[in-house]
Amino acid sequence: MNVGLLATTVGGRDGVYLEMLKHAEVYRELGHKVYFISDPIHNPDIGIPHLDLEDKVIQEIFKLSNKRRLGLGPDDYLRPDLEKKLKRKIFETADTIEAALHESLGGIDFLQPHNLCLCANLPLNIAVANFLKKTGIPARYMDHDGYWHGALRIEPSCSTVENIIAEYAFPDAPNIWHTFINSLNVKHAEKLGYSALNRDNRQVNILHDTLDFDGLPDLTGMNERIREKYDIPQDALVLGFPARRVPNKAIEIGLDFYDAIVENRENLHGYALQNGQIFTEDSEIIMVFTNQGELFSNGYWNKIENIMTNRKIRYRDISEEINVGNFFKSYAIFDCVVYPPVSEGFGNQAVETWGAKKPLAMSEYPVARADILPKGFRIYSLGLSPDETIDGLYPSDHDQIRKAASEYIESILTGSWKEMVETNYNRGRQYFSNDVLKRDISEILSWAEQVRKRQNSPQPYNIRQDIFAAR
Repeated sequence: MNVGLLATTVGGRDGVYLEMLKHAEVYRELGHKVYFISDPIHNPDIGIPHLDLEDKVIQEIFKLSNKRRLGLGPDDYLRPDLEKKLKRKIFETADTIEAALHESLGGIDFLQPHNLCLCANLPLNIAVANFLKKTGIPARYMDHDGYWHGALRIEPSCSTVENIIAEYAFPDAPNIWHTFINSLNVKHAEKLGYSALNRDNRQVNILHDTLDFDGLPDLTGMNERIREKYDIPQDALVLGFPARRVPNKAIEIGLDFYDAIVENRENLHGYALQNGQIFTEDSEIIMVFTNQGELFSNGYWNKIENIMTNRKIRYRDISEEINVGNFFKSYAIFDCVVYPPVSEGFGNQAVETWGAKKPLAMSEYPVARADILPKGFRIYSLGLSPDETIDGLYPSDHDQIRKAASEYIESILTGSWKEMVETNYNRGRQYFSNDVLKRDISEILSWAEQVRKRQNSPQPYNIRQDIFAAR
């Protein structure tokens, strides 16, 4: 079977693409051919125009579709003439994308679109759904992030956008299956009334982020090279930040954890770090960043750098050294992973930390409280996620931060961090291993085969003209 994995971007280090790589490996192990489908600028196996979120046409549509980007108030809406222009642009672009899908995907037997429920590219939502409903090709939508939260959160600017989201965020058809990566998003989507999630025989399931715990690379070697290149002493305590440098990752909360460690550093003098080196009064505490920012970060990293400069926080940016082939090895240098997001689709960095057997200082963001912590994982809690920012940054629960720092320092003094990482590793294998992913994909492919047998001659899908009367 020829399997197509489709996303707005491929080749980066975001969580969506990393999960696509894991899925691709399993599909190949099961004997299928895999093709990555994305915007041509990312050099995928199959290039389709206007998929990337930085495409000028898509950016124009996204801005006009979203009250937040236009600066409109809760009761304000796009002018009728601009709405008419927006509707025309959305459907013209959708037609272009759909035509390219029909031209390029004739050999695809099973399609797996990723994160279209973000609705940041409305023409793509329309094009993929209509392509699938016309061809009958079985498809599994991987629904990572809902359009109702996060940095790209959409507040529809007009009824056209509201109707498109209602029809195409979670399209409903016999040949479409929806897989969510967390339980909160499926519950929220159900409350919004999407028919695809409310039928009697629902084609819906939940699959969390996974990791091949039995095939992890050796972490030795990378540690020494990185330390030498970036002047990180062997006796330095390294706090690692592997998440992307975007606002929802709340780096500022992690910096408060750094400061709390520094304030109590004398308690560590004479004790061994994870690499066996003794921490002394001359040893440094260094924050190491391994990932990058992305579109719509809006100068966030500049704010963080200014904070670190003003507070004399020692840090290294080694992101230019890291790629999808060695990102896991970068965990070798960390004594403790700092992961304080306020919102996440799931949490790749948490799963990777458990696989690397590193201690984890993590915020109790909503998905973590719903789908991770109840499974018995142990963390140094950075507190509940704040709801609002102050001057564009999220405030910390300073009492909880100091408690987390104290617990981490105590684990170094007693060596109890070793038991913690073994417990987390074993639970990670139990709940988020490659075996879980293989079982899921095998079941989905069995369903896809049944769809293919039922739809030898699929009928063209009749697009709902009642909603989109004036094109």
